[in-house]
Amino acid sequence: MMNNTSVVFKNLVRQLAIASRADDPVLILGEVGTGKRQSAVAIHRASFRANARFVTINCLGLSEDRFNLELCGAFSAGFEQNRKGALYMAEGGTLYLHEVAELSMASQALLCRFLESGMFLPVNSFDEMNADVRLIASSAAKLESLVEVGRFRTDLFHLLNAITVHTPSLNDRLQDMPMLVESMLRDMGLEHHRRLSDSALELLMLHKFNGNLLELKNILLRVLNNFSDEVVTGDQMNFAIRAGSQSSDISAQLGLNQAQQNLGKMMQQEVAKLSGQPAAGTVTQMPAPLALASESPGLSGAGVSGRGDIQSRIPLASTSPEEVPVALLNQLPELDKATSKVGSDTAAAQPGGAKAIEAAAPAPAMGGATLATGKALKGAAPAGPSAPGVFQPKSIKQQEIDYLKGLLDHCNGDKAMAAKLAGLNLRTFYRRLQILSE
Repeated sequence: MMNNTSVVFKNLVRQLAIASRADDPVLILGEVGTGKRQSAVAIHRASFRANARFVTINCLGLSEDRFNLELCGAFSAGFEQNRKGALYMAEGGTLYLHEVAELSMASQALLCRFLESGMFLPVNSFDEMNADVRLIASSAAKLESLVEVGRFRTDLFHLLNAITVHTPSLNDRLQDMPMLVESMLRDMGLEHHRRLSDSALELLMLHKFNGNLLELKNILLRVLNNFSDEVVTGDQMNFAIRAGSQSSDISAQLGLNQAQQNLGKMMQQEVAKLSGQPAAGTVTQMPAPLALASESPGLSGAGVSGRGDIQSRIPLASTSPEEVPVALLNQLPELDKATSKVGSDTAAAQPGGAKAIEAAAPAPAMGGATLATGKALKGAAPAGPSAPGVFQPKSIKQQEIDYLKGLLDHCNGDKAMAAKLAGLNLRTFYRRLQILSE
């Protein structure tokens, strides 16, 4: 495995091996999430102190008194040790101080006294105690810079810095990505059940990591929790990466895209029903004004020369399913006027005016369906409520009402999502519902 790893990782392993063979204090420096604690554990397990305890103190947010209590322990008023400190518990082993730069100046002085003498004084005690403990400290901050501005003691910095280990950024060791992913999946117990596709791995290797190994673990958790496929695809990995960004609305967008895809399938089902084609699957019926986009031979039979003008303003099969509802909604007000204009122009051109159209219009080809212009052509076949497979014509206003209500049902009452699908802002969506319901 080492042959396939990056040079920086091999250098880290070499540093850890050197530190494990010595018994001096170790200072581990690296960005947040680069595995400083794991490095400290590796040093301890490879050292001669491996059979003793590895004790950790997280220095983040510790006050002076609390750090003293955590480090040295305390005695009660009866001079009985009622709290064992980390130095006592780590006897013969290793004490790890996480983010040592967060300690107050007083706590830093307390730590200096122990490193210089190997002795510590528990709270409420008059007798110092000896501790055979190896100290490992870590910091994401640059301690040398803190020393220059007086926020970290110079003597403590040099006491801790006997052996220095630098944990590299994940961006400097992207070559190790397959190994890291495999290791994390193994820790999760999923190495035999889930794996990443080449495209998913490639996206991880192209990503700019700010949280290093911690961010990588979170990305893997997101993709594994959101998708159940055995092989993680590139699209799924892209979602998991973008979902962790505060500036990304990927979660809401994913829901919108999914709703649009589902709506597209439902609209295709409706088109198939109206055109007499077999439906691809059973879906909940959605009232949709797609009869407007269907070709109606009844018009050509009547000699209506304006048919092409109507169709040029209506999205047909070339429009993607997601765009059909929005485009139709935008066309509805003008379409009623355009259809009425075509009928009046043709009637004026024909001998006998409107009566010629009524007499010449043949029975529609789509199971008796007529063009939904608000009124059925009088020459069309009768469409009784009991006639099977017969399309019931509705007015443009009623179709829009049904369409908007269908959108709300499709979105489970989520008006914001329905407005997005309709291509309207929320205020306009409310106004349309109010106007149409009057």
